[in-house]
Amino acid sequence: MRSVPGFTTLILMIFAFRGLQMMMLGIIGEYLGRLFEQSKGRPRFIIAETLGRLEKP
Repeated sequence: MRSVPGFTTLILMIFAFRGLQMMMLGIIGEYLGRLFEQSKGRPRFIIAETLGRLEKP
């Protein structure tokens, strides 16, 4: 069986760029998720109350 020169390099480059694409997609997803949470317009005290983080006097 004959190997093609540069095949391994090509495959490694494809994997590297695919990994970079996935990482960037994750960053964009985090950004959109936080933007969505902010756009709901809920006051922070309601969120804190729901999560049980509101300190009572």
